[in-house]
Amino acid sequence: MIRNLELDVRNLSQLEDTPLPDRPGLYAWFLVPRFGRQEVTGSSPARTAAFISVSENFLRRLRLAPLDCIANTGNLVRWRGRLSPEREDADNDVSKPNQLLVEGFKTSEQRAIAQKAFTDWPLLLTPPIYVGKAKSLKTRLKTHKRLFDKLVVQRGEAFAPADEDEADAIHLAGRLVERDISDSNELLVAVFPLDKMTDGISINDIELDNLATALEYVINHATRPILGRR
Repeated sequence: MIRNLELDVRNLSQLEDTPLPDRPGLYAWFLVPRFGRQEVTGSSPARTAAFISVSENFLRRLRLAPLDCIANTGNLVRWRGRLSPEREDADNDVSKPNQLLVEGFKTSEQRAIAQKAFTDWPLLLTPPIYVGKAKSLKTRLKTHKRLFDKLVVQRGEAFAPADEDEADAIHLAGRLVERDISDSNELLVAVFPLDKMTDGISINDIELDNLATALEYVINHATRPILGRR
């Protein structure tokens, strides 16, 4: 039996009002699609098409990043280039709607259940965008929220960080904005406060921070977040 996880999942937009631990821990970002009433209700082909459009835009923003490659040959020539991922249906006519989605999202009942699934099971249905650790979850996540909002308002225009934590937060925010992710209501943050899992085990913050660093390493290699590591 899996024990109840000490896990707090909230929209990024709600972090200002969220009590967060001022201790080491892990956190992960997830993107979820936002469907309006106009996409969910009704059974016309136009409503199905609108729901599919939101779904495909969601998938587009979760695409794998291009690879910057360098290769060497025996004659001392170095090759450099960028490889972009190819769509699974690249050989098909992309102007035609995905028939699986047309059949699966045809009725308002189907779309209502799909919307509920994305709302109730976001950590099962979507890969993490980013996984990180912090010496203070409260400080780090508040910094992420503040600088993400600032970068969105400034339309992606970079600004000077005050310290290393701000530099990391600005870098992540910039990569999100590059992917057309600018609505904090579409971003979920899952918070893993490790101190709540100690069950009476005596452990200081230095040991807890080292543990968070080790777990961050393992989780990043196991889950392969969309944005990877910096």
